[in-house]
Amino acid sequence: MKEILNSIKSTLKLLVTIALIAYPLCYVIHWISPEYKVLESYHALIRYVWDFLMQYGDWILIFLLSLKFSTGYKTYYQVAEQVRQKQFFAEYLRWENTPYVAPNMLYYLLKPPVAISSQRRDIVENQLYHTIVDTFRSRVYIHADYDDLEPAERKLFVNAIGFRTILLPLIGYTIIGGFFYYLAQHKPITLWLTGYDRYAIPFLAGIFSWATQYTMAILRYGTMNHIDQDIQQQFGDRIHHITWRDVFPDRPLGETILHAWLGEREYRQRNWNYLNRTPITAHMAYDSPFLPPYPLPADNLPTWVDQAEDFHAEKLAKLKQNQVLRDRKIVKQSGGKVISFSKRKV
Repeated sequence: MKEILNSIKSTLKLLVTIALIAYPLCYVIHWISPEYKVLESYHALIRYVWDFLMQYGDWILIFLLSLKFSTGYKTYYQVAEQVRQKQFFAEYLRWENTPYVAPNMLYYLLKPPVAISSQRRDIVENQLYHTIVDTFRSRVYIHADYDDLEPAERKLFVNAIGFRTILLPLIGYTIIGGFFYYLAQHKPITLWLTGYDRYAIPFLAGIFSWATQYTMAILRYGTMNHIDQDIQQQFGDRIHHITWRDVFPDRPLGETILHAWLGEREYRQRNWNYLNRTPITAHMAYDSPFLPPYPLPADNLPTWVDQAEDFHAEKLAKLKQNQVLRDRKIVKQSGGKVISFSKRKV
């Protein structure tokens, strides 16, 4: 649609330029050879165009403004990126009270997410990977305690992305519906958009385009289905139990995270150089302000690293024992009607 609008603009500019150049040429030809009546033909053409614009100019303006308003938004990409960030944090918080890295965080660290938009500037300035790396850096070297071995329940769709995110496009559709309801109350349908109300068409087109892009972004990225499928393909299961110790830089996964960061940093710097028309050399200066931070707070491992695995083993045994005791208590209270998970045959 945006290409169509640009094409129309270019055509109009060309026609105006031709008209301005043609007038002095017609005048010269008329002065040299008045029998050809070139100037009269030019005036007749101008009058025809003028009469046409007087009759249909308002609809032409409405059409052009409708194209402009309906193609002037990047709502889909902006909302999609916001929703992806909210889904990331919702999953991260699910796993916060466990010793394990959230599967979507680990997936993104190993395979940095690309911008949804294909525009080079959007690729350079995309903040999702930046946010993920920053969150990872803030947590990875913290020797935190935990109380669960399994994540909390996944939030409902509305809770994960926020009620406001869903409400905004509904408001847009309500405005459009309210406009046509008003017309239905005051005009027969055959007279809709024949008076001054037709000048509302560009605004309605803009609102509809904005609300539709909003809705499409929510439907596409509002659930975790797409990332669950990617995680399943990458790890063989959408839920895995990889401890924070396993992503330290002295472990294979930690090394891979650093290699992925180096590749993403080079990719973003290269695109930044393209945007600024800076030569791409073998030894680039990493001066883009949009580069993701270094994934680790320090190159040296924390002092407690040797005790981390022993702590995890003891904690794991304790939590499992607590689970067995809870199961026995539930079975006892139910009078044997409930079977303990530890005794259930699969």
